Amino acid sequence: MKLKYLKVFGFLFFATCLFQSKDLLIATIYSLGTLRLNFWLLGLFFILLCPCISALRTYILISLSQKHQVYFPNLVSDSLISFGLNSISISGVGEAYRISKLKTYNIPISVGTSIVIIDRLIGISSFFLITVTIFFAGGYDDLEIQLNFTILLIFIFILLIAMYLLRKKIETFLIKKLSTLRPLLRLRTITTKIALILFFLGILTCLFTILGVYFAGLAIAIDLPFTKFLINVPLIAITALFLPLSIGGLGLREIGYVYLLSRYGIPKSESIALGVTQYSTYLFTGILGYVYQLINSKLSS
Repeated sequence: MKLKYLKVFGFLFFATCLFQSKDLLIATIYSLGTLRLNFWLLGLFFILLCPCISALRTYILISLSQKHQVYFPNLVSDSLISFGLNSISISGVGEAYRISKLKTYNIPISVGTSIVIIDRLIGISSFFLITVTIFFAGGYDDLEIQLNFTILLIFIFILLIAMYLLRKKIETFLIKKLSTLRPLLRLRTITTKIALILFFLGILTCLFTILGVYFAGLAIAIDLPFTKFLINVPLIAITALFLPLSIGGLGLREIGYVYLLSRYGIPKSESIALGVTQYSTYLFTGILGYVYQLINSKLSS
């Protein structure tokens, strides 16, 4: 509950910071009003691919831990809905939904929890790797960006040290609350080849996310080279993942775009509109998953 209140407070704080004037709000609405549907649909297409790839990773992990197979389209719809739930609620709700759905497929909750956690970690680590690679490759040529990213790395490093020091308590919590350690050990059958495939799928998710944001930008006439999005979107994504201070990343993501895209002369209103446009594709992704499940349930009945 405390995390929920923190996220609500974070969302209100960021919204206050973003819309400091009536003119900015009007300009943002105007930018959204000029949205070109063809580019938005292209952005939606690439965003839709992200939960589909997550479903594929889940399918592979289930194959390693279970003798029977799960109907893949069901995993896709579950992943789509989870994607949407994470956009309108606090962190973890989407993952809890996926775990509950895996239970309905006769997968033990401990095994399902392990699979969802591994899938989530693959996605986060892939984004983190791309961000760090771009950083050390000199992609962030602005000194202030490098300084802020260095602070982020220090924050993550301190977080990892804290997790290491508290590993016994974390282990006790996992055994008592989630019962995930034993199923994780069962997944030792993951070979190097399968691990590389899973990680490659994680990288694809990141690239499709960047493409989704790129076309979302074109939808509201932000005509920047794709390389600019390749450099900046991972940084914003990894910050939102490790700093869960708002509902669905709302506000935090927009502030990131305002800060980073201002270097290329993009007005604040268009940067905010980009974040909102990206968010709309996330919401629509969840709606599509719900519609599929609704149609599927009616056909089966």
